[in-house]
Amino acid sequence: MPKFPKVDITRSIRGRAKPLTVTHQKQLVQLCQSDDIGIGIRVTALLYLQGGMMYSEIARLDIDQQLINLNAGVPHLIIDGDTKTKDRKRIVPIVLQPELVKAGLEAAILHCRKSHSHRYKYMAKLLKEATGESYYHGHALRHTLRLNAQNNGVQDSELAAIGGWASSGRVSTSMLGYGAEGLSSSESVLSLQRASLNIHRHLL
Repeated sequence: MPKFPKVDITRSIRGRAKPLTVTHQKQLVQLCQSDDIGIGIRVTALLYLQGGMMYSEIARLDIDQQLINLNAGVPHLIIDGDTKTKDRKRIVPIVLQPELVKAGLEAAILHCRKSHSHRYKYMAKLLKEATGESYYHGHALRHTLRLNAQNNGVQDSELAAIGGWASSGRVSTSMLGYGAEGLSSSESVLSLQRASLNIHRHLL
């Protein structure tokens, strides 16, 4: 198990999901490249930050399904299983550390299938290690995604299509049924990749 500094997980969960500062985001992405920490939690953090992917969404991924295509020209995941709302069904381009995500996706899925308390505990510890602050927890990364998009002038419809928020102009539900291979070269996915690169340009 990775060694982390102690963190008050109860206080962290109770606190607001405060977005990470740009400096803290950079420190987190850098820490995610460290082999001293389990790859499952590192990839979970990267998926949460770039796709707003919650633990339950990662846990429901099937490594053998055609909804995962990290070898495509536009590496991406399709979130099309049971979701909180229909708007959460979406396509997530992988632009932050795609090779690391590819190597550790299965470990991330297994990590997110563990208990609720386990997932929160290790994410809070990872964020504490990266930033030195104890008030961040996992959902802060989803809020950080939204803030990054706003700060970088990304359209709400593009952010919604990546992060799973309600908006007009989203990728159509019928497109999700094409599978990752069919979507990998579509203009819609290329457009989402461009938007995601813009959202995270300060981290690339």
